[in-house]
Order: sequence, then C-alpha cells, then structure tokens
Amino acid sequence: MKKRPLSITIISWLLIIIGLNTVFLTLLVMPTSPAVKGYSLANLPPDLFYILAFCSAGICLFSGMFMLGGANWARYLFLVYGGGGLGWTFATTAGKGILLPGLVAFGITLFFLFKPGARAFFDPRAVTATQDHGIF
Repeated sequence: MKKRPLSITIISWLLIIIGLNTVFLTLLVMPTSPAVKGYSLANLPPDLFYILAFCSAGICLFSGMFMLGGANWARYLFLVYGGGGLGWTFATTAGKGILLPGLVAFGITLFFLFKPGARAFFDPRAVTATQDHGIF
C-alpha cells in the first residue's frame, strides 16, 4: 500500500471538517442569517441558498474522504470547485483585496496536492491488485 503524505492527510481532514461544519451551520444557524434575507432581496429563492450550501458541503466531504483513499479524481474535483468558487467570488465581489488570503490559501493547498510526493500517492498506475481501496 502506498504511504499517504502528511500534507494530503491534513488537507483531506480539513475538507471533511469544513464540509461537516457547513452542514451544521446551514441547518442550525443559517435560517436566521441575513444572507438568506439577501437572497430574497435579490429576487432569488431562499431555497437556492440551501441547495448551494449543501452542494458545497457534499463536495468538500466527498473530495476529502476520497483523497484519503488516494482517488485522483478527488484532487481535480477540489481544484474545479475551489477555482470556480474563487472565480465566482472575484466576479461578484466589489472589494477584490479581501480575496487575497483565500487565493493564497488555495494556491498553497494546490501546491501540496500536486507536488511530486502527492502525485506519486495519487498515481493510478501504482495501484496493485491487492491494494485496499478503502476511504480510510
């Protein structure tokens, strides 16, 4: 079995925690949030807010869980999800400077996800017939 790099373990567990936190906050805190009222002011249905929140949580949970198991597609799912989220936020936010910390954190995360040690862990050609394909 391939040894998982520590950086992949940390990133994966952070994604799992972020996904669970998003579900928790969406269910318990968001019904009273001004963000939901902002959706109705923008003529968007409030249900759209919940759909987007649960989709975001699901993507974080699944990419984190499957990255722990060495699924290469999970890295690219996170790349598309994070890049799309940053692109959307950049296009819709007036103050672009506030995005700099998120952009730096995303860049550092991508560095660790695509460095040579991580690429070797996610390489599908290195899988043996007896390797365990479990998530954890």
